[in-house]
Amino acid sequence: GGACADAEAQAAEAFVTEGPPEVGTDGAYAVCPCLQTELELGPTVGNNLSVLNGSGYGLGRCAAWDLSVHVYDECSPSLQKKSRWCALSWCYVNASACERKHEISGIYASTSFSFHTCGNTFTVEPNIDWAHPSVRSPQNANDTNTVYAFANGLVMSPLPCASLKIQEALLAFAYHWVRVMRLDFATLTYRELSHASRQQHASTYTACVQDIALGNLDLCVGGGWWDTVDRRAMGVHF
Repeated sequence: GGACADAEAQAAEAFVTEGPPEVGTDGAYAVCPCLQTELELGPTVGNNLSVLNGSGYGLGRCAAWDLSVHVYDECSPSLQKKSRWCALSWCYVNASACERKHEISGIYASTSFSFHTCGNTFTVEPNIDWAHPSVRSPQNANDTNTVYAFANGLVMSPLPCASLKIQEALLAFAYHWVRVMRLDFATLTYRELSHASRQQHASTYTACVQDIALGNLDLCVGGGWWDTVDRRAMGVHF
């Protein structure tokens, strides 16, 4: 009744929550936008790169660039089975202004590219210490110390007092892991899953693990977090 509703409202106020991570018009996360013009790229490295002329390769937006501009043999139109990454969206980024994982380009000197800012990760078996959980490593000085968590079940339930119990359980679980990782509980913020991860995975749990891999989240809180091959292959603690 009224007592439960009041208690649930008070409990809800204890959660610091926000929507999914912001995405720009280029399709990249706002904290790591795509480069827009060739003037922002370094000089080309290597030969036989005339295919790039006027192509806009990697610029202006997230796209599966290697399906339309054939720079690498692994993505050649003549191949019946192309490398998985050929169909993934990415773009060139400014490493000093990017808070998502990025790598140095093999085509342009002093230029970085990122699949992660476009909502994609590689599915590989990583070398990771599963016994010692950790959180996102800040990519640069602009990154914050906020700990982001997605809490499956952090919704109001139609059952009397049920959502209050769910919230209490989630808080207790999150508090335990924040202490294990020696973090300040006051920095914990609950964030909605990204649109990219929700679109790629029917499972909310798997989408949450991908958001950890993308750098959007640190923790997945809630029931049903099974240790599956697909989730483990993303190379993060969850």
